[in-house]
Amino acid sequence: MYISCLIALYLPLLSATLPHNNNTTDTCKEYKISEVIQLDDENNLIGYPRYTIDEVNNFILTDQQGHNVKIYDAKGNYVSTFGRRGKGPGDFEHPQHSIRNQDKIHTVTIDGILTTWDIHTKHIYNISDLPLFGVNYMELLNDSLMVIDGRIVDGNKQIDNHLMHLVDLNENKILDSFFPEPEEYLPYRHVAQSMPGLINFKVIDDKIIINYGLSSDLYIYKLAENKVKFDSIQQIKPPEDFKNILELDVSDLMDRWTAFSKFSHINKASILNNGKIAIQVRQYGVIDQTERRTSVSYSLYQYDTNTKQHCLVSNDGILVHTDGKRLFVMDESDYAIIYVYKEIKNED
Repeated sequence: MYISCLIALYLPLLSATLPHNNNTTDTCKEYKISEVIQLDDENNLIGYPRYTIDEVNNFILTDQQGHNVKIYDAKGNYVSTFGRRGKGPGDFEHPQHSIRNQDKIHTVTIDGILTTWDIHTKHIYNISDLPLFGVNYMELLNDSLMVIDGRIVDGNKQIDNHLMHLVDLNENKILDSFFPEPEEYLPYRHVAQSMPGLINFKVIDDKIIINYGLSSDLYIYKLAENKVKFDSIQQIKPPEDFKNILELDVSDLMDRWTAFSKFSHINKASILNNGKIAIQVRQYGVIDQTERRTSVSYSLYQYDTNTKQHCLVSNDGILVHTDGKRLFVMDESDYAIIYVYKEIKNED
């Protein structure tokens, strides 16, 4: 049975002009662009960013190339920058994600260094070294609990196959590790590099929706009553006709070049307010084996759990945030441009 209140984050791939939906009968009609936000980056160049939008619509941008965190207000005006490349207090080496908790910002690096700092004063409250590597993303459950991805390591050695972790922010320690890497994909982990290990997840109340990089299934975990561990409660398989969109057979991963030329997978999954599933697919184009380059495109589909039908929302742009009603989509060709999609009633 499909959970009735499931929907995923938006990720269309935008050009410098307004993005567009395919003009077909299968195009979703529930959303339109209500606003275009241009971040003020003339003197604050943005590298490769990961966005969070807080409760007052500030843009918290973790710049992985700039090794810092930039704050912009709801209109896109630059406010401040925190951090620089380095290993001292307030420095970052490849920061991956930042989230706001009241006036505190939590910023995590790829190797599990978690820095908590004040959004106004930039005072550093705490720096924790979690035994994780390959950290990509984190989300708050409440003021004291956080969920974070990554592999548990001891030095350079991986010592556990669980990919999700419940962290106590008061004691700065891992309470529970869950979501073991699906065994059927273990033989391919080192063939196509980052593909098998890619994790995406979204917290909704006391539940987490997870999808593994090579699997088309969605996994649902729920926080136990004692709030110190997560239990698996459901595995959701996509509709059969949607599987046709995913072109790669897992066995193709044994040939690295074939994998990078054919690979497509579900890249994002999350929940909105209209009771539907939105699924973003990332697809690699044909690779040039001489220069080793490949194109990447994104498509967003919406799946109705009642009618069991899906439609194309957009094939332009990258979803960076949703507040349940609006979808914030980044222009892939210009990271400083954000398109805001707003849900509307179907005029038909």
